[in-house]
Amino acid sequence: MQLDICYTQPMGEKQSDDQIEHVFELLEKNITEEFRSVAIKYGPIDPSELPLVEDQDLVGLFQNYDNWVKIQQKKVDQAGGTIEAHLKMALKVTPFFVEVGFTDPSYVDEVVNDWMAQDLAQAEDAGLDDIAVAIRNKMEQLQGLLPKST
Repeated sequence: MQLDICYTQPMGEKQSDDQIEHVFELLEKNITEEFRSVAIKYGPIDPSELPLVEDQDLVGLFQNYDNWVKIQQKKVDQAGGTIEAHLKMALKVTPFFVEVGFTDPSYVDEVVNDWMAQDLAQAEDAGLDDIAVAIRNKMEQLQGLLPKST
């Protein structure tokens, strides 16, 4: 199911930033719940292994996800495109699929030890200690989903 993220307003009335943010929060909540359901249905796989050809509902869901990511990118752009804004967005977007239940060990490992490790290095290099701590904490949380070595 694809959401229509457009909304209407009476002529001449401008939506407040709070109203717009509320619509975006509803979109995020919806895609989170939908992808959690998909993760339960298909089990702990890499999201790239989902059968998009066989399940057109997934195509619409991924379109909603792409819209959500575009919204996050617009927020980065509105914040001046700073490395800090980019890393805050990445902290929200990068672990999304793992957090909703796509916990294939190889995928989790790639997210944590490749993508997030790169973000952590950027935060540390830029002296963004608060963001580096947040990324490190998220990495540790996600690493807890990996099987323990014996």
